Amino acid sequence: MSRPTPVNRGKVEDIYPLTPIQRGLLFHTLYAPESGVYIEQLGFTIEGRFDVEAFRRAWQTVLDRHPVLRTAFVTDDLKEPLQVIRPRVDVPWISEDWRGVPPAQQDVQLVALSADHRSRPFTLDRPPLMRMALVRLSETKYKFFWTFHHVLLDGWSVAMVLREVEVFYDGLRQGREAALPRPRPFRDLIGWLKKQDLSAV
Repeated sequence: MSRPTPVNRGKVEDIYPLTPIQRGLLFHTLYAPESGVYIEQLGFTIEGRFDVEAFRRAWQTVLDRHPVLRTAFVTDDLKEPLQVIRPRVDVPWISEDWRGVPPAQQDVQLVALSADHRSRPFTLDRPPLMRMALVRLSETKYKFFWTFHHVLLDGWSVAMVLREVEVFYDGLRQGREAALPRPRPFRDLIGWLKKQDLSAV
């Protein structure tokens, strides 16, 4: 069973326990790391005028805003696993240009790329636990894949992240700073859960 290793404490923003759901997801991931059962993937087709650099920067801004997207999970020599927040991680970005590839072959390669990103396990102590790939298919058409571990995000959170990316992308395209409220720290959720009587649920 592969386990996350101790973290370099010189590069830490915060440390706190996992939520009960996160503990369950982490346990099953450590028990069967090659299964990929908790690796999620969303794919989007983007058409029209598109600013690749603004899109990448929008994603980086969202990672900078949300500690959970910069989380490493460590278990070695610990009674309970911990999530360790890195102060900075770079958006994990791959960009390819397939404009010279025939459409039928593009389809084959897209299936292979998607499968590769979903099949490879994440190293849980090396954030961010996500992969992004942007493929240019024509002058005005792109395919984007966002692959991430479910231990980071639930369905509601995924929608929130995508909405923030959209807001920051629009702001960057228009040369203005997007105004979004400061997100509530994930640590607050951990503190709230500690005060709940989960046995009553």
